[in-house]
Amino acid sequence: MDTLSNTPYAEPGLPLPPFLRTWSLQNPQVARCGNHDHFAIVYDNQADQFDFIVPFLRLGMELGEKSVFIVDDNAPETVIAAMEHHGIDVDAATATGALAIVTKHDAYLKNGDFDPDWMIDFLAQAVVDAKKEGFRSVRASGEMTWALGPAGDSHGRLVEYECKLNSFFAGYDMGGICQYNRRRFRPETLMHVIHTHPKIVFRGELCENPYYIPAEILLDRGEKMEDTVARLLENMAENTRLRRRLTEETEALRRSEKLVAAGKMAATLAHEINNPLEAIVNLWYLVKQENLSSDGRVYLEAMGKELNRVSHIANQILEFYRVGATNSAVNLGQIADETAQRFRSQPASQAIAIEVQHRAPAAVYGSSGEFNRLFENLIVNAHEAGASRIRIRISRSRDWSKAARRGIRILVADDGAGIPSDHLARVFEPFFSTKEQKGTGLGLWVSKGIVQKHDGTISMRTSTAAGRNGTSFSIFLPTA
Repeated sequence: MDTLSNTPYAEPGLPLPPFLRTWSLQNPQVARCGNHDHFAIVYDNQADQFDFIVPFLRLGMELGEKSVFIVDDNAPETVIAAMEHHGIDVDAATATGALAIVTKHDAYLKNGDFDPDWMIDFLAQAVVDAKKEGFRSVRASGEMTWALGPAGDSHGRLVEYECKLNSFFAGYDMGGICQYNRRRFRPETLMHVIHTHPKIVFRGELCENPYYIPAEILLDRGEKMEDTVARLLENMAENTRLRRRLTEETEALRRSEKLVAAGKMAATLAHEINNPLEAIVNLWYLVKQENLSSDGRVYLEAMGKELNRVSHIANQILEFYRVGATNSAVNLGQIADETAQRFRSQPASQAIAIEVQHRAPAAVYGSSGEFNRLFENLIVNAHEAGASRIRIRISRSRDWSKAARRGIRILVADDGAGIPSDHLARVFEPFFSTKEQKGTGLGLWVSKGIVQKHDGTISMRTSTAAGRNGTSFSIFLPTA
């Protein structure tokens, strides 16, 4: 059974009525807001207004709060009809005190002219009275078109009132929505509305307001304007940093999801290719036993080389996405030593000097097989680039883009030919290679996938200048 356990006021296990279950699923942010929140709705028509406000108030009543609607832009009969349309029994709710529908003359303009401090006291008393009646808090919403009259002073005391509401809601068991008809208010006034509300509802969307200005800044008209400006600039800079970080994290998640999808597809294709490939290899072996002409044997040897190449590509693709790989604490230094030793023992690699440096323990959490593949790919990449020396250094470090994240940095540098500048943007693409027939173009693609799968980063520096030629890869992996 769905419950209100995700809302701030719900009793554990309290069942969610069917109407509110549907509405809460459609409006998950609003379903979790209410008490202590202050936001405005800017609406273009009556449907936008009531389709948001009325369910918001009904949610409050279902949660044991007292709901208050201050009417002005619409007649009370119109508001009551909208509430009944959304399933509120207005007569029963008003009889129990769970709902109060009042006019501007009973609230904002009770004393004739609008007084922000009096209105704040009015709301505070409403909370006290509601709690005496057994309600846990008050959920209020008022149409603000009363401010269009001379008593409102929309460019003066209205701004003061909205600013003071932010402090009031923070300290009292009340939450509220100020309703602004965009067709009635001037743009200048709506700009004040945007500046004074931490959250804005527009066209059914509850928006975190990046243009909100804290009251202590907006109302500061004293001699400390320099400090006010400094705080405002600092707030803008911090908001910009947070938005940039969110954008980066969203993009990283998008890339990760694409990487997983590509890996699954590649693994499926490679598996399907391997089946007929094995049959072709068997046939090739049988044909090789036949008495062929000298030209036929040359063609057959060429076929064998290409079959080996296709098989190698398929195996590398399968390495890219391996379901069921066991993760554990992995010693990168040990894996680097073992991988380097295997290459030193191969006849084709004996002319290459491979140096591995690591001092402090370098443990990360992941798959030892995948990290073994990572080191193999980078060493093979250097070998195919014509390197005579490969240096691997493993040390404790931190993420250069996020200094608080600590981990292990792997540097793999070689003195190979380097990568031309016009190829740099494509080196991590699948099947792209600068080595003609030497490589498959999958090694660096697979390597990047392994690093990203383990929540790490990989970057590259290269040079083709004579005497300074070579390539180095820098990999950061978070600590286990």
